[in-house]
Formats: sequence, C-alpha cells, structure tokens
Amino acid sequence: MEPIKTEAYLSGVSTRADRSLGVRFTTQEITPEDGAKWLSRNGDFGWLIFVPNEAKEIELPKVDAEASGKTSSQRLRGVLYKLYQQTQDVRTVDFEAWYRMEMNRIIDHEKAKLDGD
Repeated sequence: MEPIKTEAYLSGVSTRADRSLGVRFTTQEITPEDGAKWLSRNGDFGWLIFVPNEAKEIELPKVDAEASGKTSSQRLRGVLYKLYQQTQDVRTVDFEAWYRMEMNRIIDHEKAKLDGD
C-alpha cells in the first residue's frame, strides 16, 4: 500500500495509562479521495513519521511496525516460560535459574556461528 502524505498540524498529544501516547493531527481541507484513503486505513497499524517544514530529508524505516506492543526480548522470555512449563518440573526447577541457563545455551549456540571472534 502506498503511504498517505498530507500536510497537517500536530494538534494534540496526551498520555495513556499504558505509557503510550495519543497523538492527534489536523489536516487542512482535503479532497474526498484523500479523506477516503484515511478512512480506509482506520485501525491499521504502521509507522507515523511527522516531518516539520524545516526538515529536508527523512529516512523511512526498513522494517514493518510491530503491533504486539512487546519487545523481541519480552516475546522470547514469554516463549521460554511456556517451554519451561511444558518441559520442566516446575516444583523443583526455579524458572529464573532455568532461564539463565537456557539463555546462555542460546547465546553460545549463536556465538559458535561467528567467524573467529
């Protein structure tokens, strides 16, 4: 899908309980076609890049935005916790100790792939 480009004022910013922000923009008058583009994207997740007039260049992100709200490390820890629950006797093996050992195993596995470092 093509990005939507339009001139706009940053007209409001508010904080949310989950530490995110609500950001509001106000456009100048737009065509019905441009309005339809915005309405068709309502609820979509993606990148927002606001470029003030004085900015000359922007660099667009080269990866898709992630809607999960969790970092990659948080997602990995969650997966490892599920693995721990499924494979360990949780009454005798402490998760934190198991997690440290499993992370070291993963790190060692990845380090072994490096060239001579």
